[in-house]
Amino acid sequence: MHRYNDYTRCSTDVIEEIPITYPPRYYQYINGPQHFLVRSKSDGHLAAVFDRTRVRDIIISDPEGWEMACLGTNLEIDKAEAAASGNNQFWLKYLPFLGYFEYLHVRSERGNQVWYQLRGEHEELLFECNAELCINMWSNVRVDQWFVDSRQ
Repeated sequence: MHRYNDYTRCSTDVIEEIPITYPPRYYQYINGPQHFLVRSKSDGHLAAVFDRTRVRDIIISDPEGWEMACLGTNLEIDKAEAAASGNNQFWLKYLPFLGYFEYLHVRSERGNQVWYQLRGEHEELLFECNAELCINMWSNVRVDQWFVDSRQ
């Protein structure tokens, strides 16, 4: 621990911003015996050290909010990377969770095939694929520990 990564006495606002400041896409969260550690996934560098009890209190007070902050931050990263690469397949990873955001799930039929469409808040088409691809991706995933809204 160094004075530049020691957040053990930081404000509650700083703790609540952990998922945004240290996106789970790039950082690993470690709930240690005394400290909540944030390490870079790329090289293991210790980015931040927080008081474990204070972080746990924040997460326990609003676990769904914490989860949505993590998902939302990763989603924004994936959107930016998709805009640069032109590959929008990342949406498949988020489909069960998009009920929390402003998205519309649409089922359409084309001949004998069923298609899935994801539309944005202005009903613009964001992603489209054969529905079987979605089913194959998510059919064997355990959801018993997910929030109820994500399971539906």
